[in-house]
Amino acid sequence: MERCVYIISGMSGSALTNTASLLASRFEKAVHLRGDIFKRMIVSGREDMTAQPSEEALRQMFVRLHLAADAAVTYYKNGFHVILQEEYTETELTRLQGLLKGVPVKTVVLCAGEALKRERELFFRKITCLEMPDEKLYGKIAMPADEKTFFLDVTTFSPESAVDYILGHFDCMEEEQHRMRKEDRE
Repeated sequence: MERCVYIISGMSGSALTNTASLLASRFEKAVHLRGDIFKRMIVSGREDMTAQPSEEALRQMFVRLHLAADAAVTYYKNGFHVILQEEYTETELTRLQGLLKGVPVKTVVLCAGEALKRERELFFRKITCLEMPDEKLYGKIAMPADEKTFFLDVTTFSPESAVDYILGHFDCMEEEQHRMRKEDRE
């Protein structure tokens, strides 16, 4: 499989860490880069994202995205598969994908079924004290899928089987793209 940067995102509680760690372990040379490390490095003056983020919270989020992208590209250019894991919003994910131009990127958004998603959302709202209407919170992780991005409902998958599915999905996509290029040349 082609070396690349995998972005593993999704809602809290969707086995992001386990899935990303297991995915990294499948490659001979890989890095599990946790995007939240850049947030935790801010020891004072940190402003977290909220439903109505301040200018400072937005600025810090952009700094964290740039740091994550720079680290991912550096590891990639030094021969590593990179598995970048974080709970990115649609806006953050789109910006991060833009910052990773020039390296192959495959994005997986881990989701849970509607009932689990609502349950986790309510829990998430209690923990972070975000007062976001349901449709706004759902909108934060919803984005159209393309050939390099897909959503995986993990309610019926163990982290191990989710990794198998992720690798199988992208293998099939690469085979299909190869077949289409071959047909175009003929």
